[in-house]
Amino acid sequence: MTEVNKEEEEIELYGEPGIASYNKPVPNWLILTYLTLPVWGIVTFFIFFNGSLGWFDRGSWHALQTAANTNFPIHNANLEELQPILRERVPVIQEGAQKMAEVLQGHKLELQEERVNREVAEGG
Repeated sequence: MTEVNKEEEEIELYGEPGIASYNKPVPNWLILTYLTLPVWGIVTFFIFFNGSLGWFDRGSWHALQTAANTNFPIHNANLEELQPILRERVPVIQEGAQKMAEVLQGHKLELQEERVNREVAEGG
């Protein structure tokens, strides 16, 4: 077997004449990248999960999380500030719900009266 035949065996030709595939080893930089990226991702996840940790902490991340109420475990840091607002709005919401229930009850009674009248008209 000559060198020309070896090269021809390594080339795979596809449907169009300009498309061919050569047998070539995977580059070392790509192998290194595939090994490094998952490790880097896992380490980064554990270091920066729930804010910064250790010497990566710049001091303001925890304050931002507290302001946005996104701390883990989840707790609402500003609940005391919301208590007066909730005290004002809950009665209004309850009033609206009560009025809605009264309106629905009135419609229910009207529908029942219509059905009874229809039954009486059909039967009589």
